[in-house]
Amino acid sequence: MVSFWVAALGLPLLAVVGNSFGRWLFRLPQSAPADVVLAFVIFDALVVLQGHEFAEFVGHDILKNEYFRDGNRVLFGLAGAVGLIFVIGELMQQPFQSYEKRDRQVRDREMR
Repeated sequence: MVSFWVAALGLPLLAVVGNSFGRWLFRLPQSAPADVVLAFVIFDALVVLQGHEFAEFVGHDILKNEYFRDGNRVLFGLAGAVGLIFVIGELMQQPFQSYEKRDRQVRDREMR
């Protein structure tokens, strides 16, 4: 039970801090929205992997049902997959944003 919350809170925090440090180290712009999505993806993955421990914290008896737990894993798995798509999309978009910034700087110099 405690191990679930240590992992559920510690791993997303570690991923966000590690991502921020890596971005700072390689002089990349920080991306708060992508970091939040990354934290949610990690939490969703933990719920899928440790669903039996997560079910202990659900208040309603019907939600503790074995069939719901399986459906719950599917829902969190889908949410994690969608979040992962957003993180990958953000990572793929960054090189193009740096080109746009460079092009804007070139245009600004030409206009002067």
